Amino acid sequence: MNVDMEDNRARLPRYFTLEMLMSVMVALSGLVLIWNLVSPVVSVLALFIAGMVFTLSITVLIRLLMDPDSVRARQSSNVLQLASQTLEAMGEEGLDSKSAQRICSLLLPSTAAIAVAITDDRFILGYAGYEESHNLSGSVIRTHATYSTLSDGKTRVLFTPEEIGFPKGTHGINAAIIVPLTVGKDVKGTLKFYYRRAGHISETQKSIATGFGQLLSTQMAASALEEQTALATKMELKMLQS
Repeated sequence: MNVDMEDNRARLPRYFTLEMLMSVMVALSGLVLIWNLVSPVVSVLALFIAGMVFTLSITVLIRLLMDPDSVRARQSSNVLQLASQTLEAMGEEGLDSKSAQRICSLLLPSTAAIAVAITDDRFILGYAGYEESHNLSGSVIRTHATYSTLSDGKTRVLFTPEEIGFPKGTHGINAAIIVPLTVGKDVKGTLKFYYRRAGHISETQKSIATGFGQLLSTQMAASALEEQTALATKMELKMLQS
């Protein structure tokens, strides 16, 4: 018993240090991303490296904050694998209906949510879980809470169907977290987690939603910049050839 207690005490400083390190890496890489997005001179290499560091750091940090010390190390590889699968799903095409559906299916088993959805600013791109057949890709967004998040870019934690925008007497979905997906200052879509009960929304669930919302936003920004760079290169080549 004493040996186990001493081992647990020995672990605490190490995890504390790792959490602090991940927090610093998230902050620094985030600043580099923001600086590159607002700077008139953009370094694609720096943006790519900062995006990868930000993604890996925030996924490790999310898992460290979610789990007890005794399972953190074991769970870290699972989070990194999920992040890797998420990035792979987006691929070169970025966030479209196919990748959004894949990402929703990946995220659903990793949360307490009964459904996960991704939208752009008008339509559902992907939906997995409860009542999936009634929320097909291409369907128009129906809830006022989603439109509010698209309008003001604020994360919303909702504890009743009425707050979400469902009519009274709605059964099944009774709570939600809605996270904006942003590119620069523009809100391009939302990541939504739906829950059967308000009590299922914990700090862990909030961290998952926020973390993966930031991950998707970062990759969307990187994809947008890559498209702009490719377009600018094509225009320069045409000018040189003319």
